[in-house]
Amino acid sequence: MNTQELLATARSLVAGDKGLLAMDESQPTCNKRFAALGIPQTEAARRAYRELIVTTHSLTKGSASPATTEARKPA
Repeated sequence: MNTQELLATARSLVAGDKGLLAMDESQPTCNKRFAALGIPQTEAARRAYRELIVTTHSLTKGSASPATTEARKPA
């Protein structure tokens, strides 16, 4: 991808009143949030939480794209 294509893509992701939805919360941070709410700190619960976010009907009204990272495996 050349610089012009990259710039055009970046501009389209934040066009109008839309932005990016950062969904790159680390596992420890997510677990801390879940613990405070009494939610099991499991991969299944984290997956269900992410799926709930990305399947929200009106999500695309305010967000052009979610930004995610791959889960990190312990060394």
